[in-house]
Amino acid sequence: MAKRKKKSPADATPLETLPQLNLNAAGLDIGAEEIYACVPADRDKEPIRIFATFTADLYALADWLEACGIETVAMESTGVYWTPVYELDCQWIQQLHTFGLLRASFRPPRRDLRPTGAGSASR
Repeated sequence: MAKRKKKSPADATPLETLPQLNLNAAGLDIGAEEIYACVPADRDKEPIRIFATFTADLYALADWLEACGIETVAMESTGVYWTPVYELDCQWIQQLHTFGLLRASFRPPRRDLRPTGAGSASR
């Protein structure tokens, strides 16, 4: 069997040549204490914003996304010990989502974890 040649970054398809599928897309990079959000540059004079993770801030984020005409969001959720360059990450997520290059992540079906029957303990 012939070996396949590894692709180098120079072989990658430039994003500018791909059709944009999700024009109303935003990218969110979610950390333990802050959420970095990016919308298309033409939607706001400040297309990258930082929101705290308290309830009032989440409502402010939702209001801002709605005001920017956002219909779909790609999110990356991070652990508390990971320290990325957030501005670049949320821009990259938004750009990838605009081109339709992201897939939905796996989410297992919801399970009822309560014990069944009165006073029973499940082992």
